[in-house]
Amino acid sequence: MSLTVKQEIFVQRLIEGYSQREAYKFAYDCDNMKDETIDTRASRLLKECKVSARYEELKNELKQKMFYTVEKANEDLEWIKNKAKEDIEYRGIKQANATTYLGAVKQQIDLNGITIKEAKEDIDNVIKFEIVGAKNE
Repeated sequence: MSLTVKQEIFVQRLIEGYSQREAYKFAYDCDNMKDETIDTRASRLLKECKVSARYEELKNELKQKMFYTVEKANEDLEWIKNKAKEDIEYRGIKQANATTYLGAVKQQIDLNGITIKEAKEDIDNVIKFEIVGAKNE
């Protein structure tokens, strides 16, 4: 149940972020076709079982690669932060270890799409929670 070369190209272009129309034009000869016709054919093609199955397969593979990359990057940045923190605790704050620590924190914030405002709000909420929690104990 493999795809034709043109079908595979169509699916690959969709995964790359192209529209159905653009992907279809790239994979098939559409010089004399109206955009309406291309749109209809592209839509029908994507609805074919083997084409849609391949599209979902590639989409899931891409999600897994992206998830692993973000997860692994966070692990690596956490390791760097911990090593810099250990160095700060052992030698005291120096420009190199402080810069490394702060750089890793900033990279994690950027990687996870957290804005400084959101991070500050999260910290403020934790502080408020701890203060309120301490008062209630």
